[in-house]
Amino acid sequence: MITMSDLKRSLDREGVVYEDSPHGILMRQRAKNSNDVFTIVIELDNSGYAYLHVLTYNLGKYVNENLKELINSLNVKWNFFKFFYIRNNDDGSYNLFLGASAIVKENNSCDEILELVVRSVTVADEVYSEIQRTIWR
Repeated sequence: MITMSDLKRSLDREGVVYEDSPHGILMRQRAKNSNDVFTIVIELDNSGYAYLHVLTYNLGKYVNENLKELINSLNVKWNFFKFFYIRNNDDGSYNLFLGASAIVKENNSCDEILELVVRSVTVADEVYSEIQRTIWR
């Protein structure tokens, strides 16, 4: 089974910049279609799952109905990923995340996690402008 140290060695080998965080590995990835930088947290558990959370947008202190409808439609369209928002306890604002998970029990799982990061950022980048328009509607 893959461990956090296995993943870190793989990231080091690939030249990926990351930080340790209380929840796993923290990375920042620049989007290809815009100048946006997404914050990514990768967590591994003991049962062989990797969880990936991409912070896509700070929503402020209010989540409007249009955004809730958009999140539902994004979850239908991108059914491999999960869009969700969480309230930040520090300031009461909401953050929108894109989440994904994968079974990572094989030796090539580090490559699969890196591919999941790339795909997640690509999706986040693709929907970013639609999210912005909906928030400011």
